[in-house]
Amino acid sequence: MEYEAWIKKAEEDFDTANFNFGGNKTDAGLFYLQQAAEKALKALCIKKRRELAKTHDLVLLSPSLSAPDSIVNLCTLLTPLYQQTSILMHFRKMLVIQLMNSFSQLRRF
Repeated sequence: MEYEAWIKKAEEDFDTANFNFGGNKTDAGLFYLQQAAEKALKALCIKKRRELAKTHDLVLLSPSLSAPDSIVNLCTLLTPLYQQTSILMHFRKMLVIQLMNSFSQLRRF
């Protein structure tokens, strides 16, 4: 993907984050907010270095682009929230699958 495509996707993820926050879906909002930040930083990496960064860690990526301290600080706050949210979303998905399977078994019983 080139710079413009990464920026467009970052903007879409940012809009999705805002939509989720507005609907009181904080976990999903945090997930998409991190995705938006990651894609925007990767777009800058493409623009500045003409290469795609091979990391998902905003704490490493933002200073490597000489981002202002305010951006680095936001990335420092966002990364652990995203990691926790990703784990929670994974466990919630597993729980829903188990509940659905149990419900199916109950219906056959």
